[in-house]
Amino acid sequence: MAGNGLLKQDFERIIQDSQTKLIIFGGKGGVGKTTCASAASVNLAEKKKKVLLISSDPASSVSDIFQREIGGEITEINEYLSAVEIKPEQFSEEFQSTYGDLFYKIISSIIPVKKSDTEIIPDEIAPGVEELFLLAYIMNMLSEDYDAIVLDTAPTGHTMRLLHLPDQIGKYAKAGITLNSKISGKIDTIKVWFDMDTSEDILKNTLNELLSSVESIKNVLINPDITEFIPVMIPEFLSVSETVRLINELDLNKIQVKRLIINGITPQNNCIFCGKRRKMQKKYIDETIDKCGSKMQIITAPLFPEEIAGINSVAKFASEIFPGDESAIDLLQ
Repeated sequence: MAGNGLLKQDFERIIQDSQTKLIIFGGKGGVGKTTCASAASVNLAEKKKKVLLISSDPASSVSDIFQREIGGEITEINEYLSAVEIKPEQFSEEFQSTYGDLFYKIISSIIPVKKSDTEIIPDEIAPGVEELFLLAYIMNMLSEDYDAIVLDTAPTGHTMRLLHLPDQIGKYAKAGITLNSKISGKIDTIKVWFDMDTSEDILKNTLNELLSSVESIKNVLINPDITEFIPVMIPEFLSVSETVRLINELDLNKIQVKRLIINGITPQNNCIFCGKRRKMQKKYIDETIDKCGSKMQIITAPLFPEEIAGINSVAKFASEIFPGDESAIDLLQ
């Protein structure tokens, strides 16, 4: 995995030049996010759209759904569909290899220090680095030859942390720039004491580059021409509550939500137990429509009698979510 760096990346050019759509699936754990993301990807691929499915869920089941090993490198599923399962630890190693020397240069530009003393960068020094590298990876994929990037996220809490990260890192960077400007004179004095070069402010330059990058990432996430977030839920109390909070949070953060998938609806039949389940589910479906329906399209998906595994099974499920003229191709409009 390469090309995921945050600094000196022209993400603004990516925004301007890319015609690729970013479609994010998210929601409570166990509601079928991965299945729905896979279904949308397969449906788009069937329409000869080139798609990359990215799973950032640590408990990803994309390999299980497609019944083949996928892992941390982009794997071709068919001519139009590829997939990759991202694990956070992949980015920890990349951070060390990409920015280990820069981290040492920043510290050693302020005080004399051995490189070995900076080789282990604790999480407390660089909070959110793994998530930030994931966002940078996605931004770089937008510049590749895909019609759509479909992102299967981890459960809601992790997803919102991911989406809030550009703002948080931006605040840290701005605070660092302000603090650096206030103490730069004192730092230069210390450098003189130790006969160190005072001509370049590496910390200031790095913080400015970081700020520019995270602002560009934020611009991608809030751009309705590029990004759409599709919540997935099941018609049960906890899922409804969490989904309503998620949609409100996305709305506050100006991230586009045009449609909502309600998954796992019990089919109508003569079973007494199933009838009771449907009655309960209808209550929560009506509640969801009442709270969210005026804002977006509601897509319903039935509970399947068999497991969804293998590309043919995923395609069958996709035909239930995106029947006829309501194809997933609409996601690219």
